[in-house]
Amino acid sequence: MVKQPNSPASMIHYGSVMETVGWYGLYWYMKEQFVNFVLSVDWRISRREENSGVYIRIPPPDIPNALQQADLLGHEIQIDQRGYDSVSGTEGHQLKVTGAIYDLQAPSASTVVQIGAWNNFSIEANGARIRVTLNGQLVNDYQSPRQQNGHIALQSHDFQSRTQFRNIQIKKLP
Repeated sequence: MVKQPNSPASMIHYGSVMETVGWYGLYWYMKEQFVNFVLSVDWRISRREENSGVYIRIPPPDIPNALQQADLLGHEIQIDQRGYDSVSGTEGHQLKVTGAIYDLQAPSASTVVQIGAWNNFSIEANGARIRVTLNGQLVNDYQSPRQQNGHIALQSHDFQSRTQFRNIQIKKLP
């Protein structure tokens, strides 16, 4: 877990379920970097206000300003039913709602989910193309100018958010 200074961010493991705790940090998968792949991950939120994300193609955690570089160079597949913008303090921002590729492209279909239910992201990254499927429905199809390889991470966003993840699987594409 790489976190902001003085942050208590962590990832708690309950058997096969992981849960975010504390405020801002990223839980990096370090065994390898990925280029072309399909990532499947189940996630659930217990409150509408929860905020998290799945990061793909981000730099390693041991570089200067790793959290900022993850945002600048990688891609966050957003989990936030409100589409909350912390700068304006308002909701409904389509570039910040569940299924968005955060601040890059809004989802093309509704991404409202049932609170407390398990949901599934299937994230296909193949060349510059990133496709996000939520619960079997394609919700984002994006051509990215950003880097096309890197690590995967899960986001711990704030004290109120305790997003859970399970069944993380990745399949490399040729």
